[in-house]
Amino acid sequence: MKSLVKSKFFCILPWLHLNGHPDGSVHLCCFSNNRYPVGNINNESMQSIINNKNMIEIRNKMINGQPIPACVSCYEKEATKNESFRQKMNNFFKKDVKSVSSNYVDDFKLKYLDVRFNNKCNFSCRSCSGEFSTSWYKEESTIFNIKRNYSNNISKTFIKEIKPHIIFLEKVYIGGGEPLLAKETILILNELLVYKKTNIPITINTNLSNFKNFALRHNSLLKQFSNITILASIDADNKKAEYIRFGTNWNIIYENLLFLKNNFTKINLEINCTISILNIFSFTDLYFNLLKSNFISSDKFKCNLLHQPLYLRSDILPEIQKQKAIKKIKKSLSKINNDTKKEFLSVILFLQNKNYSFLIDEFLKNSKILDESRKQSLFDYCPELIFLNNRR
Repeated sequence: MKSLVKSKFFCILPWLHLNGHPDGSVHLCCFSNNRYPVGNINNESMQSIINNKNMIEIRNKMINGQPIPACVSCYEKEATKNESFRQKMNNFFKKDVKSVSSNYVDDFKLKYLDVRFNNKCNFSCRSCSGEFSTSWYKEESTIFNIKRNYSNNISKTFIKEIKPHIIFLEKVYIGGGEPLLAKETILILNELLVYKKTNIPITINTNLSNFKNFALRHNSLLKQFSNITILASIDADNKKAEYIRFGTNWNIIYENLLFLKNNFTKINLEINCTISILNIFSFTDLYFNLLKSNFISSDKFKCNLLHQPLYLRSDILPEIQKQKAIKKIKKSLSKINNDTKKEFLSVILFLQNKNYSFLIDEFLKNSKILDESRKQSLFDYCPELIFLNNRR
């Protein structure tokens, strides 16, 4: 099936990967829309999920060049003329792409592990929810009347399912919750060590608040791996960081950045900056500030274009304000000449692609609800958005 390589909708991941969430639901990947789970590890094994009705239908559509509703974030990324996760994975696993011959997987081998063992987290970021953060529970329950009841055995189930596949792994991504607070992160690293998987790319997506404590406790283990990337979720610095990712103490984040830089030179640090209306006017400042402090190399800054919740998307801006944001981003382009330039350009194209300005009132409403609960004020932390309050 040579045509699959050039297909706009084909992705290799449904043939060699499943993405596990803390509630036991299983998805196509970490970028797929959460509204479209393909199974649940509480009810069926990984082996049965890979060839259940949902997965066979998805693979069949991909083979026949049809779009998948769960994959819209990749399609939107590609619309900005930037490389999507789909394209990256097809390139990484290009040998497997060439070997695809059916919508059925006869001998499933998990080659890419992407898992969130639990949702234990010390932050309640504005773009997140109780699905991925226990710190959200109280507000979800009291303000939004959302109740969650996650089993404590979810992580044990995932571990049991994953173990037989560790020998086949070629790539690992560990998220959360906050993975540096999860004992399962160490369990997986130890298992990888047993099977001598010390050179495969391992990414740990963390809020970085606990890195120093984690690294000091597990220093000898970490140093046995040659290709670890700490993907730090940082959307802003200083005061604004403490608003967007509630629970942040910027001084601690800065201290951990400094500790990583001075003590773990073999660990790659990348910034995963989620672009929303809250930082659309300031994410370029964050990039240059981190660069100035020598925390990152110039090409280690990823722009994660927020798609959900809709009311936090950067493209809810009115057209005039979009143009102001675009002007600032374009001004920064003259100072960079690497992959980050492509990331910044993708933000511009994202802003130009759709109009969600009808969601501004919903954004203001939800911001006010959380502000009252957290004793914060949107315009104190994001004064550049004051125009939203004065637009009428």
